[in-house]
Amino acid sequence: MFDSQEQSDASQKQQRDFDDLNLEMSGQDVGRIQRFFGEGETRSPEAKRKKAEKEQAQQRLVDLLTNPIYKAKYNQAWSVLIAAETAVAKAYDQVDTEIINAKGVVTDMSDRAARLIDGSLVFRDENGDVRYADGAKVNAEDAASIVWTGNEPSFEEYSAATLRLSDLEASRRDVERYETDVLGDARDKLSDQDNAQSLGELDAMIKRIQISNPIALSLETESANSVSVALETTASITLPSIQIGN
Repeated sequence: MFDSQEQSDASQKQQRDFDDLNLEMSGQDVGRIQRFFGEGETRSPEAKRKKAEKEQAQQRLVDLLTNPIYKAKYNQAWSVLIAAETAVAKAYDQVDTEIINAKGVVTDMSDRAARLIDGSLVFRDENGDVRYADGAKVNAEDAASIVWTGNEPSFEEYSAATLRLSDLEASRRDVERYETDVLGDARDKLSDQDNAQSLGELDAMIKRIQISNPIALSLETESANSVSVALETTASITLPSIQIGN
């Protein structure tokens, strides 16, 4: 039994060694210390080419960062990105709180609204007409069957509350898209040492972060190396405004 187990273990180790050898020959990371090729040992031409290209790309970034103009722009891009990410985090906190409050208002109004026999919510508008939640008029017979308590919200009040909730939810989706499509893309590019961004690409990245933001965020440039966070009221929702250094 032990001999069989030992043979099985040896077979598995042999298979792992074979797999790791193939990975190392192709230049791929085996997830462990390299075992089959030391420094300077022969690899496949493709693996050697990839290794050389990676080293050249990383050296290019090192060389670029010795240029004070490039380094300043590179650092500015990171500052703008980090400030925008901070603003997005604050925006989530604030808009989520506003959404919870708006849902509470809509729920309260729904609870106080009059209902038809079939359970449909109905409201009186400023002209005295009775309407469903979607704005359609209730027929005269059904309207006459309603017993009003005087505590019901008007159609205008209910419409305003549901519109506010809808706007808040749309604002949150805008922030989500901005975080993913703009900030996520910028962070991936700045973190990629194998593909250094040119000065022009860094400029374009900064501008995209600043001008592509949703209405909930306001990004402005001020004095060098200054990053401040303030609060701004846009529409009826309070969300962060940030100022980012050049």
